[in-house]
Amino acid sequence: MKRLCAGFIGLAAMGVVYGRYRHEKAQALLTLRAGSQRLNGVEFAMQGEGKPILILHGGFGAYEQGLATAELLGLDGQIIALSRPGYRRTGLGNGRTLSEQAQMACRLLDQLGIDSVYVLAISGGGLAALQLALNHPTRCAGLIMLSAHGPALLEKRPAAHWLWLMRLFMASDFPVWVAFKMGMWALIRLNGNQRQEGDFANFWSGFFPGIDWRVGMLNDLEQLLGLTGMPLENIRVPTLLIHGDRDTIVSYNVAVDMHGHIPHSHIVTIPGGTHLIVATHGPEIGRVVAQFIEEKGI
Repeated sequence: MKRLCAGFIGLAAMGVVYGRYRHEKAQALLTLRAGSQRLNGVEFAMQGEGKPILILHGGFGAYEQGLATAELLGLDGQIIALSRPGYRRTGLGNGRTLSEQAQMACRLLDQLGIDSVYVLAISGGGLAALQLALNHPTRCAGLIMLSAHGPALLEKRPAAHWLWLMRLFMASDFPVWVAFKMGMWALIRLNGNQRQEGDFANFWSGFFPGIDWRVGMLNDLEQLLGLTGMPLENIRVPTLLIHGDRDTIVSYNVAVDMHGHIPHSHIVTIPGGTHLIVATHGPEIGRVVAQFIEEKGI
């Protein structure tokens, strides 16, 4: 009898948890839809005035990650945060390859009546940003790579079992929701800095639900693994590389490699910085970015 009661209690608890998950997913989708607009199939959000800054987000999120980055860095200017192909409401058909993604960004700028922008790439947005600078240099006033992917990332190609686990994790939103809840719980208890707790939560606000970003992330992985090299030495756009030397997601060596190949590039090392320096060192990085933009003009 005790086992039967325990079973009923367990099922009831699971029902409550799953109901909470469904409710939070519906609310998250409504919030995300309300925060952006679409133009010819491309989702983006705009805010502010001044020098235009196009933000290309990383994985586990989309346009809202770009907006959060602008806020965490305290960026002044006209922020254009788009959702890359396969993320949120930007269909993969808008640009599967890196070259197509660069062209998509240029089409959006044309439609917005913007000639040239500073391109700020975060993590997985790095390769598309590099391609944009290579293919359309006149549209880039400057390139800012923040913990961003580069060709040298292939030197640490993910093992097959990790790729399988990633696909399994992204197959359903429920494990994504559980991971999000556990991650926030750990941050609140392990981090003594309340400001940083809020910064982490802000940056990862679009982590759940994953239904809106899994296609894009899988395509990013496909583009990375299919990469045969990029002629970085042909980039003539002023380039700023910002990377933490303790980044275990995108190794610091990736930034060093880009610095060695991109002519006249400048690298800023964040001592002890991890892959999430945007949340842990936001004000410091913001000052560096502001100085870069001010010096380069547009």
